[in-house]
Amino acid sequence: MLIAYLDRLSVSPGQQVPVRVSTDRPWYRSRLTRHWLADGGAAGLPEEVDAVDGVGAGRWPGREQTTACGSRAVVERPPPLPAAFSVALWVRFSRAPRSVATLIGAGCRAERAGYGVRLHPDGRLEFWLGDGAGVVSVVADDPVTPDRWWACVAAHDARSGRTVVSYRGAPAPWDPAPPTLQSTVSEPAGMEPQRSLPLGMAGSLTVQRSWTEQFDGRIAAPMLFAGNGIGDPVGYREHSAPVIAAWDFAAAPESVTVVDRGPHAAHATLLNMPARGLTGPRWDGGEPNRLLAADTYDAIGFHADDIEDAGWSADFELAIPGDLPSGVYACELTDDEGEREEVPLFVTPAAATADVAVVFPTFTYLAYANERYWASPLVDWRDDTGAEPALQPHDALIAAHPEFGKSLYDLHDDGSGPVCYSSARRPILNLRPRQRQYWTGAPRHFVADMYRVAWLRRLGVPHDVLTDDDLHHRGAGLLAGYRVVVLGSHHEYWSAPMRTALERYVAGGGRVLNIGGNQMWWVVGVHPERPYVIEVRKEDLTHTEPRWGVDGAELRLSTTGEQGGTWRGRGRDAASILATTFAAEGWRHAVPYHRAPDLPGDIADALYDGVGDGPIGTDGLALGGAAGDEYDRTDPRYGTPPVTAVVAVSGGHSHHDGLAGGRRAPSSEIAIYENPCGGGVFAAPSMCWATAMPVDDFRNPVARMTTNALRRFLRAAIPQLPRLEDGRDRQDGTT
Repeated sequence: MLIAYLDRLSVSPGQQVPVRVSTDRPWYRSRLTRHWLADGGAAGLPEEVDAVDGVGAGRWPGREQTTACGSRAVVERPPPLPAAFSVALWVRFSRAPRSVATLIGAGCRAERAGYGVRLHPDGRLEFWLGDGAGVVSVVADDPVTPDRWWACVAAHDARSGRTVVSYRGAPAPWDPAPPTLQSTVSEPAGMEPQRSLPLGMAGSLTVQRSWTEQFDGRIAAPMLFAGNGIGDPVGYREHSAPVIAAWDFAAAPESVTVVDRGPHAAHATLLNMPARGLTGPRWDGGEPNRLLAADTYDAIGFHADDIEDAGWSADFELAIPGDLPSGVYACELTDDEGEREEVPLFVTPAAATADVAVVFPTFTYLAYANERYWASPLVDWRDDTGAEPALQPHDALIAAHPEFGKSLYDLHDDGSGPVCYSSARRPILNLRPRQRQYWTGAPRHFVADMYRVAWLRRLGVPHDVLTDDDLHHRGAGLLAGYRVVVLGSHHEYWSAPMRTALERYVAGGGRVLNIGGNQMWWVVGVHPERPYVIEVRKEDLTHTEPRWGVDGAELRLSTTGEQGGTWRGRGRDAASILATTFAAEGWRHAVPYHRAPDLPGDIADALYDGVGDGPIGTDGLALGGAAGDEYDRTDPRYGTPPVTAVVAVSGGHSHHDGLAGGRRAPSSEIAIYENPCGGGVFAAPSMCWATAMPVDDFRNPVARMTTNALRRFLRAAIPQLPRLEDGRDRQDGTT
């Protein structure tokens, strides 16, 4: 085993990047390599990898590192407790835990120190206290049930020795007046829990600082009170007992800090990105906008498979030279047994050094990071593709390491979901050179995107490499020096600042090669305190079971406050910038494009030079053609500019290809438009376009038409970016 990750996906010359490695081998070697092609073998081409002399070279001792996944909250210095105190909270879960789970508590029951409220696999609640020598515990007689909010109050009085746990389900139409359930034990007076222990929520923290007893589910409104006289558990928030701590789960959902409204300001820190901005026990369906009813969105969802940072120690650092050219590199590790690990690193310039920029869709890579969609109950692969998934070696590695977290296409282990956060600070095992996708048997995503680099190299066209992360944080100014920007083969995930930056670029005379399918579809938020974490809330477009998306009331992003879902749902469809919009997807076979009639002469002469009048893309590495996988078309309903010319149209797609844009038969359209400022977009909007380009070493109609579009756009002037009149040039991209 030899696995590594870097702290980030992109870096600028002059920066240093920690490399974090886990291996069962005693030694390994490292070097930095530059990649021009990520899988030449798929296209019958040789490897195109250059070693970078003097950078990252070394021999290092190996060690195995562990990953602690699972989201929780911790209060390092909780307030002191009086002899009589109460713990109160709301809880909801989808499935009973497989083993005992801690809801809230300080210390660890196994160490007999502290106190806590726990949930047993049979649904019974337990309240325990330990003084370091002995334990007092009360276990409820009746269980709490899944898919319902339960209010719980646990109280202890050291003076009387009485310990009680009370709980009651939230009223519902089918149970408008649920009874209060209570269990009590009495022990000799004097038992007080051990003090000065960190307090955890959704898990128990041991003295050795390891987490146990993970809880999967939602918690709302945890509080500590002085005294033990709280009556009805449902109304504990309005009780007159002195408040010791009151953690406000509704406030600042964009933060990893949970504010304590109590007198001690014992704020909690969230670990491993639990889901914020969720509906709580007060939400009644009356207001689906969190911004207008924040107090009803006071739940946090905790999951055993959440991860923000794998937390490995750094083994060495890559010092990126200040004069290192922009490009796609990899930190390559090898051991004495011949095992190799290659972690991609995109080196991006401080300012433009070439006329062309290739933007790598790193937010899409994060969305798919460690995906195991092949195991999803939501997909019938034989029906969709006509065959069982052909799992690849990296798929087996992902399955063997669930601790590295999931993708935004996966459900949580408790059946909730899908996952809504993805982090770059973990091993991403399906972001490597030479990988093939299990449902096509061909390159996809990063490996397919690298064919753009190989194509430009063969043309002798200098280019810079950029990423979504750069575009998000640096905005339109990042693109200002480029005549042409080339997008990725599946540039699906876009933040508001990214979208605004590209809109300004085109409006100011910039030109875009949109050569990919299902572009600019999902809305992305970037965490303001953890910029290596993205958030996506997907609409439940299928209404199937298990759920494919979130409830409509929880579509708003916790990180930015924006409405999530699709850009089409936001009224800002990709077509208004990129000329085309998502049309369909399917994996039975791909088809070629055919020349459209009535094409203007100047465009026809430019784009069809050397292409001929025959079909375009009759062959391809993925699905055997140029139009397939996920593909787009023009559609005036969604904003395709009226000056757009359709260049070519596909046909003959499988009837299995699903539609995302209406009742028209599945098809994809190559299109182009140019605006009065000199800006423009050429769209060959299919994921299979990328894998059709390298056929016959890029000597084919697909590559030739792409080259023709590039040369047409390179003749135009450097763009001059205007300030948008509606104010959407702000960093947050909102209006």
